[in-house]
Amino acid sequence: TLVSELPNQLNPERIGKPREDVYAVRYFGDVAYVVTFERKDPLYVLDLSSPSEPKIAGALEVPGYSAYLQPLNQEYVLGIGQEVNPNVNGFNVIEGAKVELYDVSNISSPQVVSTLVYENGYSPVEWDYHALTKLQVSDDKFKFAIPVYSWSSTQVDDTTWLWQESNSMELIELDLSASTVELQPIGSLKTESNGYGNWGDRAILHDDLVYYIHHNSVWQSLWSTPQVLNGPY
Repeated sequence: TLVSELPNQLNPERIGKPREDVYAVRYFGDVAYVVTFERKDPLYVLDLSSPSEPKIAGALEVPGYSAYLQPLNQEYVLGIGQEVNPNVNGFNVIEGAKVELYDVSNISSPQVVSTLVYENGYSPVEWDYHALTKLQVSDDKFKFAIPVYSWSSTQVDDTTWLWQESNSMELIELDLSASTVELQPIGSLKTESNGYGNWGDRAILHDDLVYYIHHNSVWQSLWSTPQVLNGPY
């Protein structure tokens, strides 16, 4: 039995704009978060507290999109996707893998709190949610490990370009109780790509220990000193 739907007579606003696709949906309590995308990323917050009267409570429009949403608590949501130039005047956009923190404490007015962009890269978290590693240290403190595949090119001469690729496990820390809440990049664990990409890369976080699993090898480091990478094993 159909209980309700959007849009409806009381709430005629549609989710998304013409030609946009739905990229991510996440439910958390009586709220749903929906990301649609064509050239810019609207994050919609749906109020589902009344099953017979769902409504769009708020929306936020930013360049790019989030393909994966991770609610951290009632006030913050983490998004992982791509920063994409919307070709709109006034935006100065560096394209690449994007990690973004949203403040949704006021569901009628969601806000971007902090953004990290890894230039010319993407993360398999976009389509494989198991690729994200999250360690909640306390109620307000989190550690994240996110695999990123990136590329660059160098011009050798007038007709030749040298294509380079790299794999990394990006370490990010977040303290929601800090006076200024922002995503803190801790460091990168980098390995040889060997042309295989990073579709199967995973991390294990245990206290200060970090294990980076890349294809058939395991690397080890410490959260406090990510520049030192031991392995492979």
